[in-house]
Amino acid sequence: MSDTFVGWKASISVEESHIPTYEEILSPLDAAVDTGKESGQWMLNAFFTAEQTEESIKSAFKIADDILGVSSSPVLTAVKDEDWQEKMRREFPPLEVAGFFIHTFDEEVPEGLVELKIPAGMAFGTGEHPTTAGCLTLYTNLTQERQFENALDMGCGSAILAMAAAKKHGLHSIAVDIDEPSVDVAIENCEFNNVLNFVKCAYSDGFGSDIVQSKAPYDLVFANILANPLIEMSDDLVNAMDKNGVAILSGFLTTQKEDVIKSYVSKGLTLVDEITIGDWVAAALKK
Repeated sequence: MSDTFVGWKASISVEESHIPTYEEILSPLDAAVDTGKESGQWMLNAFFTAEQTEESIKSAFKIADDILGVSSSPVLTAVKDEDWQEKMRREFPPLEVAGFFIHTFDEEVPEGLVELKIPAGMAFGTGEHPTTAGCLTLYTNLTQERQFENALDMGCGSAILAMAAAKKHGLHSIAVDIDEPSVDVAIENCEFNNVLNFVKCAYSDGFGSDIVQSKAPYDLVFANILANPLIEMSDDLVNAMDKNGVAILSGFLTTQKEDVIKSYVSKGLTLVDEITIGDWVAAALKK
C-alpha cells in the first residue's frame, strides 16, 4: 500500500456561528469540510487535495479569521494515500435526511430513499450541515400538500437542494451562486447525479442577472445562505416569487431568527413551517 502524499487535513476549534464563514472561504479550495462537537467544543476539520499548498490553506483560514476577528491557528496534517480513503469514509458517512440518502462513496441505497451522491471536496452543503438538513425537511413537508413547477436555488453551493427536488419530483430549477468555483462544482454534481436536464447552474450576484430573471417568477425559492444577506436581499427575493410562491430560508441561528423572519413578514409573507436543528433554523414562508 502506498504512502504517497495525497492531501492535507486542517483542524480548528470554532464557534458554531462562525462555521458558515469558514465553509464559504474554504469552498474555492475544494475543501471537504466536516464539523461536530468533540468534548463539548465545536471542531472543524477540512480536507484538501495535494493541489493545495500549506500556504494557500493557511491564507484562506487567515481571510476567514480576519472577517470574524479571531485567530484560529489551524493544525495542518499531511495525509498519505494509505489512509485517505479511510479518513474520508469516517468523516463523511452516509446520511439519511427527509427521505434522501446522501453519500460520498459507493453505498447501497436503502429502499424507498432518493439517492444523492456528492464526492468529497465538492463544496460545502452536502446534507450533513443542519441548515441543509432543515431545508430538505421543509421541502419534503411542503410537497406532501402541493407540487412545485419552477424553482430557484439562490446561493446554491453544491446545488444539493436543486438536485434533491429534481431527483424526487422532476422539478426544474435555476441554481446560482456568487462564487464561480462553487458553480463549477454544482455543474459537476448535477452531471454526476444525472439531473442536468432539470437543473441549470450559473453564476449570479443576486437576483438581477439575466439567468435569474429569465425564469421568474418562481413558485419555490431556496436560499440557504447567511442572516445578513437574507435580510439584505429580502425585497428582491419576495419580488422573484409568484403570487402563491414559497421561500425556504436557512443559514441563520436561533438568535438571528426574529430579524430574518421579520424582514420577510413585513413584505407580506407568512411563516408556514420552521425547524430548528441545534442552533440553526430553517423556515418556510408563503406569499
